[in-house]
Amino acid sequence: MSHFSQAGERVERGFRHWAGKTFGAADSDDLVKMLHAVLEAVGARIVTIARGQRMFPFSKLTVTLASPDADRRTLYQAAFAESGRFENDIREALEASGCQIPRGFSVEFVTRETGDRDDEEIHQGRAFLRFEK
Repeated sequence: MSHFSQAGERVERGFRHWAGKTFGAADSDDLVKMLHAVLEAVGARIVTIARGQRMFPFSKLTVTLASPDADRRTLYQAAFAESGRFENDIREALEASGCQIPRGFSVEFVTRETGDRDDEEIHQGRAFLRFEK
């Protein structure tokens, strides 16, 4: 298991505990699946550079969670955007795995009825990512 996978699992456990208390078991399962899909896709983009150092080569990540249901989009906003949770969890997983993060790294979180065709779909037509250097 990679260092990033181990760090991601720790982040997911903490998120599952928080989401379960905050939103209930049914919604927390869906939220954890979304976080897991994002962390997996981010981990796949880590590159090895000189002397085995690991680096995430993107300075901006845009995460879009899509649902035609306005209540579901509101749930996504509450769980990920309002608390700054997504950016903190992604940053924590990258740092805990010993990965260098570009100066000015940021995560933008967006909800929409549908995903953007230009973004990378990572979870069943509901989660999309855009990586920018």
